[in-house]
Parts: sequence; structure tokens; C-alpha cells
Amino acid sequence: MFRALFASLLIASSAATGVSVDSLPWKERARRGVTPSPEASLRAHVDDWPEEPPSPTNVDRARFEHAIREVCQIKPKAASTLAGHILESTREFGVDPFLVGALAHRMTRCQPDKEDLGGRGLTLLPKEFFHGHLRDGAYRYHVAQRGALVERLLPMPRFRFGPAKLFRQEENVYFTAALLRVLEEQHETLDEIFEQEPHRHYVSHWIWGDKVRGARAEDRVLTDRRRLLEHYGSHRGPRPVRKHGLELGPPLEGSPRVVSSFPGADRDQGLRRHRGIDIESVRGEPVLAIAAGVVTFSGVDYPGRGTARTMPKAKANAVPSRRMGKGGRFVCIRHDVDGPDDYVSCSMHLDRIEVEIGQRVALGERIGTVGRTGMRVSSPHLHLEVIRNGRRIDGSKLLEDFLVRHPPKYVKKRKRPLVASAAAR
Repeated sequence: MFRALFASLLIASSAATGVSVDSLPWKERARRGVTPSPEASLRAHVDDWPEEPPSPTNVDRARFEHAIREVCQIKPKAASTLAGHILESTREFGVDPFLVGALAHRMTRCQPDKEDLGGRGLTLLPKEFFHGHLRDGAYRYHVAQRGALVERLLPMPRFRFGPAKLFRQEENVYFTAALLRVLEEQHETLDEIFEQEPHRHYVSHWIWGDKVRGARAEDRVLTDRRRLLEHYGSHRGPRPVRKHGLELGPPLEGSPRVVSSFPGADRDQGLRRHRGIDIESVRGEPVLAIAAGVVTFSGVDYPGRGTARTMPKAKANAVPSRRMGKGGRFVCIRHDVDGPDDYVSCSMHLDRIEVEIGQRVALGERIGTVGRTGMRVSSPHLHLEVIRNGRRIDGSKLLEDFLVRHPPKYVKKRKRPLVASAAAR
């Protein structure tokens, strides 16, 4: 029904594959304020990812509200309002509501008053992506068809576009959904005309513009989309796997997740070595138990060696980060093992702890939330250590079914004895 709204006008042009960028009938769209990260591009490649799960055909509003509330971490009334705006506009333009929700979370953590990365409002939508394209209440764009460029019109009658309106949640969602509709129709043409970095999804053009300069931004948006689908209940995530007598699951929602640092990497300008793995994540994400077991440590790492202290979660959550050592708030679990080995996992830098020492936890149970406690420079992430029979191992190998991992060749495998501390007891 929606596609009937499109009007098409054939214009004289060569085939898309032969069109020069200089001769295009539109000005190249490019987002200001974003640059690709060569370091991040080494962490994950386009062919690392499985096929993305589909969205449900008929979206239940109550379940979608729940998913928005859980991922955005906003109050029920705010989640209801945002979910309503997303569902209304995505129905109008025929696009994926879970993708719009993922953009809202990834770009601003669902805050409508932000301005950054060359964009404004809930999804940091660039006003320049509309300049020269909006005329007479319709967005004009071109696609390749039968050896020529065809102009198409997307009617946008409900709101009149203006940069200030991008700060209004309902209007921002409306214009975001409209632009996604355009890019879904146009992305194959853009990929033919412009030199592109390899990418998987048309949402990369929403992030970069006509020329995609990296795929890591789309990876993170699609991770948030998987999280929304998991909370909605239409996607279960990866199944548990059995290894070394352990039944294992992912440490974070929306798997697979990307490992950003491995054991042995330099820390503090080479004064020490990294003891675990870092997994890309954002503050407030739930941290999950990778296997069933008993909490052996729940508390805070203070400055110095052997100064980690167990304490009730309420007390631990009240300790200011500035008083903490490098581990911050953390939780360790001794896992149930069918075999002779002993396995302990420790999740560190937590924003909040949600379990008590001695508590039994199930596979996949929430034990805390991602944070950056104990850190001085890095952005929030999950630091995970896995200890087998008293020695730290590379946890990314144990959990490779749930992670995207590309260990750098220069990091040598190191086995370091575990320092006796509360974490090992």
C-alpha cells in the first residue's frame, strides 16, 4: 500500500554504473563530524556476522514498549510515548521499527535534546541530508532502473521539515523513518556510484551518507536492534553451548559481541599487561552470568594489590568511582562444572552490582550492568576474566560462539598465576 505513494519520473542519464559522481543530479550527502577508526575496523569484518534476525510482521505495542523501556532504560511513560511515535511513523513509511529504536538508543541513549556528530535530536539526524531533496512536501531521490536514473518522490505530508523540529521527538522519528525508507530504496544505487567500504546494511548510509567509510557503526546499531528483538521476545539469541564440562552462554545481550582487547595487551604505557578481555558495550547494559554457579566475590577493588573487598551490593554501589582501584566494582562466579577443572569468571568495571556474595545464579542471569568504574581514560565496556584452575585464560576462546574476535598477532599467550585475593576464594 505504501509503495503506491511513490511517483516516478524517468530522467535522461547514463546507467548508474557509468555515472560520474560529478554529473549526479543531486549533491552528495555526507555527515559532518564523523571519521572512521582504523583500530575499530580491525576488530570485526563484514563476513564475521551471521544473518540478522527478522522483525515480526505485526508488532505488538505492549511488547515493543517493554523492549524500548529495557534497552533505553527510560520510565514507562517515556517508553510508551517513544514506542508510539516509532510505530506510527514506521507504519507510515514501511520501515523496521526495531531499526529506528536501535538508532535512537545508539545515537543518544534515547534522549531527544542532543546535538552531536553533525546531527540533531533523538537520532542525531543531519539536516543536510534533506537540503536540496525536499520540495513541495516530498523527498526527491534517484535510483538506477533499466540503465537509467529514475527520480522518485516520497510524500512527507504530516510535518513540515525544519532544523529546529529535529529536537522534537515525534518529528525526529518521522523524518528518520522517511530517510530510512529512501535509503532502503536507494542503497544499491549508491553502492554502484560511490566508492564504498564493505558494509552489510543500508543503515550505514544513514550514518555516513552516500559514501560509507566504515562498517563498525552499523555493527553497533544492529547489535542494539538484536537487543530490542530479544526483549520483545521474537529473537532468543544464541543457544547455550557445552564446553569443558560447562554450559555456556553470552556475557551480554545481542550476541555476537565484539572483543576490543585481549590478554597480554599493554596497559599503563607498558607497565602492566591486560589480564582479561574487553567487550564493546555501553553503560547500563545488563551483564549476564556466562554459566551457572555461586557468587564468590561481590564488591569493590580499591587501589593497591590485594585490596579488593567484598560487601553487600547496596554498599558497593554507593562507593564513589574516584576511590576505586583499576577493577572498579566487580563480581566473580565459581561455575558449575561437570569435570575436574575449576572455573571462575569475573566481570569488572560494573556500573552497578545486582547480586550478593554466596548467591546462586543461573546461566544468563543478570549480575550487574556495564560501566567504567575504576577506569581513568577508557569508555564503558565489559572487562571479563576467566580463571581455570587458578590461572587466567583467554576467555574469548571459551566464549567464541558468542563473540567476534580477531586477536592481534603481536599479543603472545601468557599464563599468569592468579594473585591470592578475595576474588579467588
